[in-house]
Amino acid sequence: VVDAGLHLQPSLRLLYIGAEMELDMLPTFGEIGHLLPNMRLEIIMVCTKGTSGVPVAQLGGTVAPNARVIVVEGDASRYVKGVDLAVGLNAGFEVYPEWEGVLSTLVTNRVRAYFTDYVMMSALTSMTYLADAGARLACEPKVNPFRSPAAKGEPGVGMCLSLIHI
Repeated sequence: VVDAGLHLQPSLRLLYIGAEMELDMLPTFGEIGHLLPNMRLEIIMVCTKGTSGVPVAQLGGTVAPNARVIVVEGDASRYVKGVDLAVGLNAGFEVYPEWEGVLSTLVTNRVRAYFTDYVMMSALTSMTYLADAGARLACEPKVNPFRSPAAKGEPGVGMCLSLIHI
């Protein structure tokens, strides 16, 4: 990984926050390992709302020769240390109060992050939460042209936000 200021490194630790809806797609995350065969990947998937009754011990594991997924439950702030990149899809900062602690921990630990939100209004509101946490934005919210709700006539957005503490 060279782009986004991550610099070329032999390993990448990715923190995926709010991963409840993607647990049935764990093998898909192995494809990231196949795309980056010379890099050791560790993806920590944090389920903040539980795992629908499936014990986390039964989830995760090795998904590619160089990629491993760890599924955990609870406060994502506990897993920030040592992470290279954090991701939160359809984050909804204004709806989930637990984000406040997570955002400040990401900023304190200088972890870069990428978040999306479902509609532009939520993305604009999220900018306030990020600013309050001390984050610096790499770019303004932009509509995601790939699989965007905008393609269905809805005002969807892909939000590219970088948390770099200055």
